[in-house]
Amino acid sequence: MTERRAITAPVFILFGSALLVLIGLLSLRSVAPQEFTTQFYFTLLTFLIAWGISRLDYQLYTFSPWPWYGLALALLSATWLLGDPIRGATRWLNFFGLSLQTSELVKPLMILFLATYLTAYYPTDLKKLIRFLLLLLVPIILVFLQPDLGTALILVCFSLAGIIAAGINFKMLLTVAAFCLLFLPLVFLALKPYQLERLASFFQPSLDPQGQGYNALQAQIAVGSGQILGRGLGQGTQSHLRFLPERHTDFVFASIVEELGFLGGLLILIAASCLLIGLSQAAKQAATETGSIICLTTLAAILFQFFINIGMNMSLLPITGVTLPLVSAGGSSTLSLGLLIGICLSVALRPQSSHSVLEIR
Repeated sequence: MTERRAITAPVFILFGSALLVLIGLLSLRSVAPQEFTTQFYFTLLTFLIAWGISRLDYQLYTFSPWPWYGLALALLSATWLLGDPIRGATRWLNFFGLSLQTSELVKPLMILFLATYLTAYYPTDLKKLIRFLLLLLVPIILVFLQPDLGTALILVCFSLAGIIAAGINFKMLLTVAAFCLLFLPLVFLALKPYQLERLASFFQPSLDPQGQGYNALQAQIAVGSGQILGRGLGQGTQSHLRFLPERHTDFVFASIVEELGFLGGLLILIAASCLLIGLSQAAKQAATETGSIICLTTLAAILFQFFINIGMNMSLLPITGVTLPLVSAGGSSTLSLGLLIGICLSVALRPQSSHSVLEIR
């Protein structure tokens, strides 16, 4: 019974991930064929890296939180000092001719930091908790200032998930909530003018249909025109006539629903559910608390990304530039998620041997 259940988590993770990648490549081949070859090779490279990581025992690289934290700060600092500004944002570093978005690479680094720190230095009192929160705040601020609001929100989301997974008591959780609320006015004041305009256009995109409301309106048209079965692959007018911006990245969900309809959107949700179920099972069956926290924080990060991306594609949430995990084109995003899935597979393939459920503080 235990052996059969132990196999289930990796199968769910692999099936969900593979289906999402396949949907993404199929859509990319339709709406942006010029990007297909690059994305295909990036996906292949990511698969090989994820496979290699899954073969390693994750406990070999979760002995200390500090290397991961130091590497995350080094990447973000290097981006701030040496990064290439693109469309007003400094988010990319050039590695031997390859441009990578460092905030994406910071996600797996910060998840490893969170899991190992909460295991080795569990904050037993308020003073230790505040010190931990201040450590988390540094990379979040550096990402926010790039500016990259979407990734900063993802970092906040999975950080909170890690704190909850570690079992910090209720009173201390209230302190975390108060700490976050304290910074909300500062976040609002630090928003760029275009970010404020996006928030305003979210409530009434029709007031500026050729400006800030354009993306939301075009996404609405694409999603609505797909109906049940869609227009068919290669037949989407919004994506192929390029009315829909970022049709293969931020708004890939709208592109897919236009061509494959409600059933295409449902297929994405089924694939995402399989992946999330696998991560949940891996967390429950993990042999160590560190492994459990890694899987739960990864689950939180991916779930939050799906929620935000699909929400903004359907005009239910403001546009933040968050990609659809494993579906949107983008080498940095694909590599980041591949690293996380490889680590989670390593956890899932090495479950606890007993029938007892892992006890988290």
